[in-house]
Amino acid sequence: ETRKTVLAGPMKLIEGNIGFVSRSPIFLTPPGAAPETGVFWGLTGLVIDQDTILQEAGIKDPSAKLQYALRGKNGKGASGEVFFGDGAVFQQAPVLLEVTLPSGSWQLAAIPLGGWPHNSPFRGLWLGGGGLLALLSGVVAFNWVYGSRKLRSSEAKYRQLVENANSIIVQLDSAGNIAFFNEFAESFLGYSEAEIIGKSAIGTLFASADMSENDLVRMIQDCLEIPEHYFKHENENIRSNGEKVWVDWKNQLLLDAKGRLTGVLCIGTDISDRKFAEIALQDSEAELRALFAAMNDVIFVIDREGCYLKIAPTNPDLLYKPPAEVIGKTMHDILPPETADFFLSQIQLALDTKQMLSLEYSLEIGNIESWFAASLSPMQSNTVLCVARDITESKQAESLLDGQKQILEMIAKSAPLGDTLNALVKNIEQQSKKAIGSILLLDREGKHLMHGAAPSLPESYNAAVHGTAIGPNVGSCGTAVYRREQVIVTDIASDPLWANYRDFALGFGLRACWSTPILSSQGQVLGTFAMYYSEPHTPQDFEWQLIESVSNLAGIAIERKQAESSLKQLNEDLENRVFKRTSELSKAFNLLQTEIAERQEAEKELIASDRRFQKLTANLPGVIYQSLLRPDGSVSFPYMSPACREIFELEPEAVQQNSDLLIDLVHPEHRQKYHESLAISAQTLQPWQWEGRLILPSGKLRWFQGISRPEAKENGDILWDGITIDITDRKQAELALQESQQFIQKIADATPGILYLYDLEEQRNIYANASIGTLLGYTFDEIEAMGASIMHQLIHQEDLTKVAEHHASFAAIQDGEVWEIEYRMLAANGQWFWLQSRDTIFSRNSEGRCKVIIGFSQDITTRKEAEEALIKSEVRERERSQQLEEALRSLRSTQTQLVQNEKMSALGQLVAGIAHEINNPVNFIHGNITYLDQYTKQLLDLVIVYEQEYPEPNSTILDRREEIDLDFLVEDLTKIMGSMQVGTERIRQIVLSLRNFSRLDESEMKPVDLHGGIESTLLILQHRLKAKDSWPAIQVVKDFGNLPLVECYASQLNQVFMNIIVNGIDAIEERYHKLSVAEAQTNPGRISICTMMTTQKTVMVEFSDNGTGIPEEAINQIFNPFFTTKEVGKGTGLGMSISHSIVVEKHKGKIECISSLGKGTTFQIQIPMGK
Repeated sequence: ETRKTVLAGPMKLIEGNIGFVSRSPIFLTPPGAAPETGVFWGLTGLVIDQDTILQEAGIKDPSAKLQYALRGKNGKGASGEVFFGDGAVFQQAPVLLEVTLPSGSWQLAAIPLGGWPHNSPFRGLWLGGGGLLALLSGVVAFNWVYGSRKLRSSEAKYRQLVENANSIIVQLDSAGNIAFFNEFAESFLGYSEAEIIGKSAIGTLFASADMSENDLVRMIQDCLEIPEHYFKHENENIRSNGEKVWVDWKNQLLLDAKGRLTGVLCIGTDISDRKFAEIALQDSEAELRALFAAMNDVIFVIDREGCYLKIAPTNPDLLYKPPAEVIGKTMHDILPPETADFFLSQIQLALDTKQMLSLEYSLEIGNIESWFAASLSPMQSNTVLCVARDITESKQAESLLDGQKQILEMIAKSAPLGDTLNALVKNIEQQSKKAIGSILLLDREGKHLMHGAAPSLPESYNAAVHGTAIGPNVGSCGTAVYRREQVIVTDIASDPLWANYRDFALGFGLRACWSTPILSSQGQVLGTFAMYYSEPHTPQDFEWQLIESVSNLAGIAIERKQAESSLKQLNEDLENRVFKRTSELSKAFNLLQTEIAERQEAEKELIASDRRFQKLTANLPGVIYQSLLRPDGSVSFPYMSPACREIFELEPEAVQQNSDLLIDLVHPEHRQKYHESLAISAQTLQPWQWEGRLILPSGKLRWFQGISRPEAKENGDILWDGITIDITDRKQAELALQESQQFIQKIADATPGILYLYDLEEQRNIYANASIGTLLGYTFDEIEAMGASIMHQLIHQEDLTKVAEHHASFAAIQDGEVWEIEYRMLAANGQWFWLQSRDTIFSRNSEGRCKVIIGFSQDITTRKEAEEALIKSEVRERERSQQLEEALRSLRSTQTQLVQNEKMSALGQLVAGIAHEINNPVNFIHGNITYLDQYTKQLLDLVIVYEQEYPEPNSTILDRREEIDLDFLVEDLTKIMGSMQVGTERIRQIVLSLRNFSRLDESEMKPVDLHGGIESTLLILQHRLKAKDSWPAIQVVKDFGNLPLVECYASQLNQVFMNIIVNGIDAIEERYHKLSVAEAQTNPGRISICTMMTTQKTVMVEFSDNGTGIPEEAINQIFNPFFTTKEVGKGTGLGMSISHSIVVEKHKGKIECISSLGKGTTFQIQIPMGK
C-alpha cells in the first residue's frame, strides 16, 4: 500500500546473529514515469547483518574515538528501544542525528570516549571537526547503502533474477547477433558467454540448414509489423555438441525511445521431453490405427448387463448402428429382443464359467441379413471381449449349396418340371428375403413367354404375363429373351422398357425387376429368370451369384425335361413304325429297338455326364486338368478346365499348347520339390500331392495345392487326372494360427510352474510346458514315452494311492471345480520334489465322463521342508530353538516386506491420484494462459487505436491513465503472463515426475529409461536436498552415460533409488549435526550419481555420498531384514533388504556397498540388459 521498503529489526536470526529484515516492493514502471508508480510485480527480501551494516557505516570504527548509541527499533525513531550501544549515552548531552529510513527513522547519539571533558573549550571545535566528519561520513554511507536511491536502482537486482532464472534468456540485436546470454542458457545450450556473445544465432542456436542469416534479419523486421505472429513459437534448436532440443520461445520486441526496433528478447523453456513423447505417442497411435484399419472383425467390450463400453475402430460398416449411438447403450436398446436375450445369456454364461464361448447370430444391416461368428472372452471387472467376424458369405454359400443339392436331387429323380422350378424359386426367395422370383418358359416357336414358376407372385399377375410376346421393349423378361442378354431394371417407375407395363406392375407393388435368359448347353434360349423387388434395388454381389446359380439349375431342369419329352415322342413314333412292320420282322425289330434304346440311353447319359462335368468344372473352386508325361520326358496338358483363366491368369488353350507357361510359374524355392515329387509319383504310381507358391503373370504370389492320381498307359505314357486349388487363405490362416499357438506357448512356457494335460482314460501325460524341464529336468518326449507308467515311475510310492484317489474323484465333480493335491515326484537328477497341483476338468468323452484334466503344479519343496523341519523341531528338545527363531524372523521379514510393498503400492496410487488431481486444474490454467494473453493483447491494441484516433483525451482519462500508469502496465503485462506460464509449466513437470515415479500402469518388465526414473526420484526428494536452517543445500552431481532402454520393473527400481538416496541424505544430515555451520558451508553435502555400461553387458548405477559412512562390521549386515544403523524410530531396517530383493531376486542383478567410516558410502547396482 505504501509502495515503500519496510525495514524490521534488529532481531535474532536463525543463524544466531543479530540482523534486520527488509521487504521491498517491485513495480514495473514504464520509461519516463515516476519511480515506484507502476504495477506491483512482487516482493524482494533482504536480510542485513547488524555488525556488517554498522561496520560499513563507520560506527564501529575504533579510530573515531567516539561512543555511539542507536535507538528506534523497527523504525520508531526517538521513541523506540535502544538496540546498539549504551542507552546512557542519550543522557549525556550527546550529538543527535536522525537516520531516515524508508518506513521510519533511527536516532543516532554520539559522545567522546569517556564522556565530555568538563568545561572543555574544544568541545564545539571537536564536534565540528574530524570526529563529526567521521560520524557524518558513516551516516551518509549508511543512508547511501539502504536509502531510496539504492532501492530504486533495481538494475542489479533484475540482472540477478535474470541470471538465476530457470529459463533460457537470450537477447538478439536487430541483425540477429546474440547480445545477451544468461547463465541458464549457457548451461543448457553448452556455450560460454565469451563464445556466444556477438555471434549470429544462425549456426549456433538455429541450424543453418533451416534458416539463413538474411531470413533471421527479415523475420526480426517482420516482428515490428506483426508482433503477434512471432510472440510465441516452438522450435527445434541445437546445442554446442550438435544435440537437437525442442524449446518453447516467447519473444518481446525491444524499442528505443523513438520506437525503433533495437532487438528481440527471447525467453525459452525446454520442452524436449514433451515433444519426443508427443512424437512417440503419434507413432504409437498411427500403428494402432493401422492395425485396427487392417482388421475385418468388429471388437466390443461389454459388461454383464449387456452395456457396450468400448468399440474398437476396426470395421464400422459391420456395426448394427454407428458407434456414437451404441456406446453406453445396452443390447436391448440396440438389438432385436430375441437376439439381445440370447447374446446376454451367452455373456453371463462366459463370465460365470470364465471360459471363452463361440456363437453365431444374424442381424439385418442395410436391408441385408448379415451373419456373424462371435467369440466371448471373459475379462476382469465382469466384462467380456467380443470379437465378431462377418460370415455372411460363407453362410450364403452354405445355404446356396444346400438349395442346389435339393434341386439337383429333384432333377435326378425326374420330378415334375413345375415342382422343380417352384422349389428353385422358393429356395432363392429364402436366400434373398425381399426378392420375388419368377421363371417364364419360351414356347416352341420362340415368340411367347409361358408361365413356369412364380409361387410368391399373385395368380392374376402370372395369368396376365402368361403368353406375353417377346420384343425390344417388353419389360425386363420379354426384352431379355429378345436381346438374349441380361436386363437389369432397378426402378420400374422410370425405366423406358416398362413404359407399356408400368402401371400394371406398380399396381402389384413391383418396383424393380432383373431378368436373365436361361440358356441350354448349346446356347439356345429356354426361358427367363426374373427377380422382383417392392423397392428400387440394385443387385449386390451375392444376388449376382443367386442369379447365375438359378439360371444354370433352371437350364439343366428345363433342358432335361425337354430331352425327356423329345425322347418320349421319338419312342412313340418308333413304336408306330414298328407296328406297321410285318410280324416276321417283329423279333428282329424288337432286338434292334433294344439296341437303339440302349445306345440312345448311353448317348443321353454321355451327353448329360459331359454337361454335368462341364458344370462341375465351372463351379469347382479349382482347376481340373490332365497331365501327360511321355517316355521321352516331355510334359503336356491334354485337358485344362476354364478355371485356369481365373486362377492361373492363363488361357487354358495356351497351357495345352505350351506346358512351360504353367510350369514356369512355380516359385524357384518350390520348383525342385515340384519336380522331385512328380518324379516319385511317376515311378511309384502313387497319388501325387504338392503344395507350393506360384508367381502369377500379374506378379501376385499365391499358394496352391495339387492333387492327382497317375495312370500308366500301354504305350509307356503316364497320365495324371487331378485338381489344383488356391490355398493362400488357408496358408495365411495356418500362419496366423501358428503365431497364435506360439504366443500361447510362450505364455505357457513363461508360467513359473508346470502346466500340463493328463488323460485319465489312457493314464498318460499329453502336454507339459517348458517348466517341466526347468523344474524336473525331463523333456516332453521323455514324459510322453513313459505313457501309462508315468505315475509308477515318477510319483513316490507313499503318494500313489493318494494320487489315484485324486484322479478318481473327477468322476463326481462339475466343470469349473478345482481340486488340489500335494505329492512327491522324482526329478531326472534323482531328487524328490514336493509339488502342489490344482486340477480341473479339461474335456469329457462321448459318455460325459471326465477324460482329460488340466492342471498347474508348483514347487513347494521349500515349504514342505520348512514344515518338516518345524515338526522335527517340536519333537526334539529345544536344541534347534535358534533355527525356529531364525525361521520366524525370516517369516516376519517376508510378511513385513509384503506389507511394505503394499504400502508402496498404496503410496504409488496416492501419488498418481494427487498428480492427476493437481494436473487437471493446472492444465486448465496453463491452457487458458495463451487465450488470456491473446485477449490482453487485443484489448491493448484497442487502447492504442483509441490513442491514435483520440490523441487529446479529456482530463478524466488522463488522470485515470496516470493513476494506473498505463505505459508501465502495457510493458509489464507480457512479463506477468510469461511468469504465469513458467510457473504452471513447472507444476506440470513436477506432476509428470510424480506420475513417472509411481508407474502404476507398469506392473510387468518393460524397456525403461533409468535416467528418467532417477530424475523423477530426485525431483520428489528436492525438498530434502534444499538448504535448511543454517545448513547448506546438498549438491547432486550427475554423470550419466549413454544407456539404452533397460528391461526392468520400473516402479520397483524407483523404490531402490529412493531408498539409497534417502539413506544418503540421512547420512549427510547426520554429518552436518557433527559440524559447525562454517565447516558445513566449507564442505557441503554431496550425492554423486553415475551410470555406465559394463563389459558384462549390464547397466551400472552408482550412488555415492559424503555422509558419515558405515562401520566396517555393519556393512555385511545392511541387507539383512530389520538391520539399521539409524537411531530408534528413524528407520525400519527394511529399505535395503527390500532393495536387495528387488535387484537380486526380481532383476537377477547385483548390489554392493562400499563404505568408509567418516568419509561416505557408495552403492553399486548392476542390472542385466535382457529379462
